[in-house]
Amino acid sequence: MPHPRWVIVFAKAPEPGRVKTRLAAQVGGQAATQIYRRMAERLWNLLLKTKQTEGYRLAVAFDPPKAGPEMRAWLSDADAYLPQVIGNLGDRIAEVVDQVLDRGARAITVVGTDCPGFSLQHLVQGFEACETHPFALGPAEDGGFYALTLTPLARPLLPQLPGLPWSSPLTGTRLLEAAALLGLEGALLPALRDLDTLEDLAFHRRHLPWIDGFSSLGPCPS
Repeated sequence: MPHPRWVIVFAKAPEPGRVKTRLAAQVGGQAATQIYRRMAERLWNLLLKTKQTEGYRLAVAFDPPKAGPEMRAWLSDADAYLPQVIGNLGDRIAEVVDQVLDRGARAITVVGTDCPGFSLQHLVQGFEACETHPFALGPAEDGGFYALTLTPLARPLLPQLPGLPWSSPLTGTRLLEAAALLGLEGALLPALRDLDTLEDLAFHRRHLPWIDGFSSLGPCPS
């Protein structure tokens, strides 16, 4: 049934060699996968607990496409499980958002699993900003973004997403530039830091108590 708000978590099957590859080069594939799983599960539990009170439907956009049964068992109780298409992240976001807009969504938040500091406050800020803006961007400190909330007014932006420089310090900037060329002015949420490296892990240990569960990986650089 149509629902005005959706949250779509983009997630990969938690397999060594497929997730957190930059961190895996520093701490090993198994340890990096453990961190990935814990971040994803924390985010998922947060979204499951608040979807009724905040009034949104919850979906998983998963990769690889054959991992559907595994993802249903791992991140359970979603309202929809959507396989990601072949292509870069822009292709995959555009396709999934297009599908959910066709279901009658009025605001869709796309969020990854790499940002331990993402909270319900950021999710609500994105939805609230889209009451007066066509989209809202949650910028990551490395130049990418941790969340993107889109309304039907931002649909012309979807074909521009595949052409953005993904995994680049310019990703967020280029997205805003592409939107401006379409006459779309988005809202900006507070910047947050992803967890992609051992240095990021050290930073988040200092600021987020639940990250201390990763202490078995040994000391982090200060």
